[in-house]
Amino acid sequence: MSLNKINSFIPRSNLLIISIFFVIALFFRIIAIHVPLTTDETLWLSRGHDFITGLLAGNLKETYQKHHPGVITMWIIGISEYLNMWILKLFPETFNSWLQYPLECLNNEPSYCPINAYIMPRVIQGIITSACMGGFYWFNQELFGRWRAILATCFLLFSPFFLGYQRFITTDALQIDFCILALLSFLLYLFQNQKIKFLLLTGFFLALGILSKVPALFYLPIIIFIIIIKEFKFSQKNLDSIGWIKTYFHLLLFILTLLLTLFCFWPILWNVFEYNYVFTAIFETHLPKQATRTGIYFLGNSKEYPNILFYPFVLAYRLSPLTQIGLFALIISFIFKPLKAKLLYKKELIILAIFAVIPLVIFSLIPSKIDRYILLIYPQLICLATAGWFNIISYLTTLKIRLVDVVITTKLYLILLITIAFSLVISCFPYYVSFYNPLFGGTKVAVKMIMLGNGEGLDQVGQWLNKQKNAENLTVLSWYDTVTGSYFKGKTLKTYGKNKNLKLWLNKTDYIILYVNQIQRNYNRDWLKYLSNQEPVYVVELNGVEYAKVYAVFN
Repeated sequence: MSLNKINSFIPRSNLLIISIFFVIALFFRIIAIHVPLTTDETLWLSRGHDFITGLLAGNLKETYQKHHPGVITMWIIGISEYLNMWILKLFPETFNSWLQYPLECLNNEPSYCPINAYIMPRVIQGIITSACMGGFYWFNQELFGRWRAILATCFLLFSPFFLGYQRFITTDALQIDFCILALLSFLLYLFQNQKIKFLLLTGFFLALGILSKVPALFYLPIIIFIIIIKEFKFSQKNLDSIGWIKTYFHLLLFILTLLLTLFCFWPILWNVFEYNYVFTAIFETHLPKQATRTGIYFLGNSKEYPNILFYPFVLAYRLSPLTQIGLFALIISFIFKPLKAKLLYKKELIILAIFAVIPLVIFSLIPSKIDRYILLIYPQLICLATAGWFNIISYLTTLKIRLVDVVITTKLYLILLITIAFSLVISCFPYYVSFYNPLFGGTKVAVKMIMLGNGEGLDQVGQWLNKQKNAENLTVLSWYDTVTGSYFKGKTLKTYGKNKNLKLWLNKTDYIILYVNQIQRNYNRDWLKYLSNQEPVYVVELNGVEYAKVYAVFN
């Protein structure tokens, strides 16, 4: 596409704003790129290696590694592996200290690779997700106007919980980004004369979301239902009808686009004889097992299956105060008629709310519950909160004696909100997922309510261990062994549950590392009991909470 055609599709001013958001997003994704590390990344590193080696060997079955299915993540990891080797070959002296790692570490799951192995995949994913943030702005400004789009994009860019998972090489970042682009393009289809190009974009992005993580499938029946129901008379007051024949034709093209994208990006689908294997593995074997995973800390205890209050608590602690205030303002605006009459884009907001509430209900009904699952609805909540804040700003500007133009006053409010959002994300750099809403007591109270820790802080443990005498010859036990092992140059072993040979383990161990959610869930009780009367030799504290403790073993 030529530059002139791009400018005709996106005005130059929007191109500039999109470029600025891309640069900001990429900066926050690659600064301190080596920290933190989460255990899921160590799993996907090996899966990405197996994916690309299987593909190059012609073994398409190897491109199915897990039910997630994590296809786009594995493409990124596989491509980055070869790009990494190419860069090292061309510029060995420049990048050796950053990118060199032994390739044999990729042959294990989970991987015990040094942190260098994660740099290139994080850079590539950072570029893709940053581009998605530019797309998020563009779709938003087409739907809601420039200033609403700027505020929504800044809120999303500077949301610590969201940003934290955008940096991890897991399935969550890409699923979230592709799904919100699919949803926003679907809204453009519904409310901009039902132009087929937007529905085709919806199919394309939704397919990428599904290839990233299975829960994106929740969107598919909702989209199909809305496309069909708008043709019934009772819904035509809110959604325009285009006739049944045209609707069926649009639906057909949408489904074909989705299926074609799935087929193009997932090599195992190139072999029709593997379809039954894929379906059975995902929906009959792996997903049922995943949905019944147990052992989550909630409200002071480790629970088999947290109740339906789990996600309300997660939303209380994981959403930023700005998002919560905006959502509350929007709810109030819908409840009171005088405020509702002044509310703009009501139809679009209702659709966004539907795509937030339905997945949340489904997640609440599934036995297995983890806080990061709500990230699928996070961008929708940001868009809704932005609408709430614009109602607040509109109300505040009418109260003041306008010494300056209302537009300027509105911009000043927006600058203040963006500054607050920026300060929140900076406050927890670089451990963004360690942010918990200060309105509800922050991390110090959250540790008593929900499970903390995904590996953050273990980089500091690794650095401390590496400074000890003869660090290369030391052996440590760690609950998150693969994370610790990526930073520590000695030998790392995993602490297991009840162990009858505790003394045997102690005889070959120099240090034991306890992690915050290990203590919360009372895992490894033998180790906890053994260490209960000892003082740690090193402690990593984040936001006033001890995340990791290192104990010396004296033999």
